[in-house]
Amino acid sequence: MAAPQDVGGRVGGTVQGALVGVSMLYLLVCIPYAMRVYAFVILALRTDGTSAVGGQNTRAAIWGPASVTVIIPGRNEARVLPATVRAALAQVLPPFIGRYEVLVVNDGSTDDTGSVLDHLAQEARGRLRVIHRPVAQGKASALNEAVRQARGDVLVFIDADHVLRPDAVARLAEPLISGAAHVVQGRCVVRNPHVNLLTRLVEIDNTVSYAVDLAARSQLGTCPITGSTMAMTRVVWARVGGFCEDRPGEDTDMSLRIMREGLRVRYEPDAVSEDLAPATLRGYIRQRRRWASGQNTVLFYWMRSAALGDFWEFRQARFEVLLYMFIYIVPVLGLVAALGVGLQVVFHLPVLMGPWHSTLALWLAAAYPVELVVAACIRRTYKDILFLPVYLVRGPVESVTAVLGLIDCLRHERTWYETERAAVQELG
Repeated sequence: MAAPQDVGGRVGGTVQGALVGVSMLYLLVCIPYAMRVYAFVILALRTDGTSAVGGQNTRAAIWGPASVTVIIPGRNEARVLPATVRAALAQVLPPFIGRYEVLVVNDGSTDDTGSVLDHLAQEARGRLRVIHRPVAQGKASALNEAVRQARGDVLVFIDADHVLRPDAVARLAEPLISGAAHVVQGRCVVRNPHVNLLTRLVEIDNTVSYAVDLAARSQLGTCPITGSTMAMTRVVWARVGGFCEDRPGEDTDMSLRIMREGLRVRYEPDAVSEDLAPATLRGYIRQRRRWASGQNTVLFYWMRSAALGDFWEFRQARFEVLLYMFIYIVPVLGLVAALGVGLQVVFHLPVLMGPWHSTLALWLAAAYPVELVVAACIRRTYKDILFLPVYLVRGPVESVTAVLGLIDCLRHERTWYETERAAVQELG
């Protein structure tokens, strides 16, 4: 019979090996993501970060005038919808846009959203139509219903709290009307960055995402879309089958189907909307948790055997698409790895931290600071660099939201996400 000391030694060795293995696996998983960040930085520096739309391209005038519908889905958004709707109605429309309308879907609101929208419709005198749905059926269902009732051939989608700048619709619509793109993705900027440190960090995160990530992905042909500021034609919507209604993450799912079809997504950084960032930690966690849940739900659906063949039909940059889809799984692995390192320290277990290991960790850790600095230089927001230490320590929060989102995904959560509005001041 083995001595207790021998059994304890074998168990300790197994635990030690498992902990070291988890840490090493996490580092190896991070390698392609770090390489991806550095590649994005190089690609982003190759562009000047500006759009060629807005008086520079006259092809739309040849193909116009076109009919455009701005679609805004919402539920319990009485506080923010007036500013959103009025900004959509106040767009400066060029000659290549003929018929124009704003269509809002009130998806089973239980607050004053319905009466607020009816009042706005009276003010708009026929330029605003409202669809009232007595029972909430979800954002994707609301979007599809709006498209079916829309009169425009060009469809512009914005969220209920996004205020369009006066030329945003023209910049989104021109590449579609001219045939330069099948789908156009705009840029979002935070409209309440000075509320507190959290909203400032969200603004920096947006700057990094749009100045580097989307600029690079648009060159790779893997630019994803978001429902916040995006446009496509009715023909494209029908070709990809509309928005998926049986699971969350409708924008991620739509992005994959657009990529699979080989359709051109154009990123227009000058097509800008302004949105409200969560001003409380609870609101921030709820928002990122919903994003993680939706993306993971789409990931698991697409990775099933029935959809796996569709995944491999992507015509280019398949590896980048795969990294994009697993972006909310990696923080979960990071949290497990961090726990493993913590246990190693607590129980004084030896750790394999040779020179190559330390060099690799440093190279990986440098990727995101480099990305932030480059984004700040591209957008000339140099003060963002001062927030770098705080920006990097948000990692644990991201890991927690990723874990919660994974749990929601496994529990098949299917609810509307509503941003907390109590802690932010409405900006008109």
